[in-house]
Amino acid sequence: MEINGIWGVFYAISRWLTQVVVANLLWFVFNLPVIIVMFNILMVRYTGELILFGLLLVMVLPLVFFPATVALFAVMRGWIMDKDMHLFSSYWRYYKANYKRSAKGGCFVTLIWSCLILNFFLIQINDLAMLTYLFYVVAFIIFVFSIHYFSLIVHYQSTTFSDLKNAMLLTLINPILTIEILIVSGLSFYLALNFFSFAFPFFIGSVIAYVSFLGFYRYLTKIDVTNNQREIHITK
Repeated sequence: MEINGIWGVFYAISRWLTQVVVANLLWFVFNLPVIIVMFNILMVRYTGELILFGLLLVMVLPLVFFPATVALFAVMRGWIMDKDMHLFSSYWRYYKANYKRSAKGGCFVTLIWSCLILNFFLIQINDLAMLTYLFYVVAFIIFVFSIHYFSLIVHYQSTTFSDLKNAMLLTLINPILTIEILIVSGLSFYLALNFFSFAFPFFIGSVIAYVSFLGFYRYLTKIDVTNNQREIHITK
């Protein structure tokens, strides 16, 4: 039975929120090994323990975080493209179908982040304050690059090198989308950590994935429309 009027709006919003929460909880559960390792990193007291858990995190991220996040982005893609799907079975199907590919790309992205974080520690140890600002700029770029990588891997069937290359190109040639992702992600983290910490495991991943892929998909749609208009103009 179709619900119209104001109750139909409330129903649509509540249904969407429920799906967002369930998808984020799935992502959260699949990332439990990563969460446990990160919690231990926050609790360490000695440098040796920090190095040990840091290396363990580098090993776990490609095998756990990247496949789980790719599956989350695939679910968001399905919603944005109005695909009819069952949330649990679709998430698991995307997880299995993209596991090897996402883990392979995840190794490269994790290596990039590891080098960046290592340089941050070196900057702090040597008290190079000026380089700290450069680190933040690079970190922002790599963050958006990582987000675009997730969007590309669920939208196209291509090689890992092509996904990584196109993710970086998209980050650099579309500053508006880059800034949009940074603002939405930063605002989501700020609100979740400072005002709605209880909602962190329920919304943060899904919201960032949804908004990021929506911006990515709108950008591709705009390019397609522009190309079609050019083809019509050339034909005339």
